[in-house]
Amino acid sequence: MPRLSIKYPTQEQMKHIYKAEEELSKAGITFDTGCGLDEGTITCRDWELDWSLKGAVMEGTMDDKTPPSFEE
Repeated sequence: MPRLSIKYPTQEQMKHIYKAEEELSKAGITFDTGCGLDEGTITCRDWELDWSLKGAVMEGTMDDKTPPSFEE
């Protein structure tokens, strides 16, 4: 299933992520979201870009089935 996963976001990053979700929703683009928790600390924020995606379409595929990692 297509998923955008943001690993170990800071509180400041989460503010921007929530704002982006709010703005996309205002533009009519919605999708399921989720987060991972470890002892009450957010470890990731996921955007599920699958059947729940409304108002936009996913196009193209990745040749390599392993998604790129941008972790530092």
